[in-house]
Amino acid sequence: MAFQELRSVLRENLPSPVVSGLKHTYLGLERAYHRCKTAETASVQTTIYLNTATCRTFIGLNNFYSWLGADKAGQAHAKVVFFNPQGETLLTVKRPLEFFGSCMIDVRALFTEHRAQTEFGIFTVAVRPNNPWNVAAKKIGKSTAIFYCFYQDDNGSIGLIHPNARIGTVAPVQNWNSLQVISTQGLASVVLYQMHGGNYAHQSTYRLVELASGEELASRVVEYRPYGSARIEFRLDELARVPAEILLKADSLPSSNAKPLLQRVYKNGLFSISHS
Repeated sequence: MAFQELRSVLRENLPSPVVSGLKHTYLGLERAYHRCKTAETASVQTTIYLNTATCRTFIGLNNFYSWLGADKAGQAHAKVVFFNPQGETLLTVKRPLEFFGSCMIDVRALFTEHRAQTEFGIFTVAVRPNNPWNVAAKKIGKSTAIFYCFYQDDNGSIGLIHPNARIGTVAPVQNWNSLQVISTQGLASVVLYQMHGGNYAHQSTYRLVELASGEELASRVVEYRPYGSARIEFRLDELARVPAEILLKADSLPSSNAKPLLQRVYKNGLFSISHS
């Protein structure tokens, strides 16, 4: 029931002195409600999940309010929303988080349980206290859940990242250069997994260049839908020549700080993956 409806019901069914006496209680409830709704949409973090035939993703969540208000026990819950590469909502799940508690989500098992099928996409995490008067939550105000994402490949490769982008009020980033110098020794391909946290369409052009000269070796143009994602691959055996060191650039990234995940795929089948 909306608070305006509750106010009307109270006025219709209770004497005026009682309604007046409940005014401060009612206003407190209304403020707490709006504070929780604001916190739910404040800087929701996002990154990429992988769910291929050989690579799976595990998401680690914790009740971070426990460390900020350890003097008073309080439960929380996590809301996790998965999107497909086209930006469509695929699945929404909630997980309880006890005081100083944590949990792990196996994306492959979750998708199998709910018969969801897609190999990658973005997901968002919002952690909120169950009690809107939680001491820690009141102290810190708006908060952002920092979780961890663990990738594991059947060949033995692993990767561990934290989220670096968010959804909501974001804007494109112009003229992006990766800070990673890529050695081509033993390398088969370079793969980017790009996330988009904005509610607008966007186009980006990615370039693979030689580090020493800046010469362009290959390029890809990608169109993004709102909350969409993309897998961009540069195979070294398709290049006219392969220099010793290469670098990635883009004319723009679709949203704020949405640095793509950079995956080095080696000729022996192993990979590494990290923020670019």
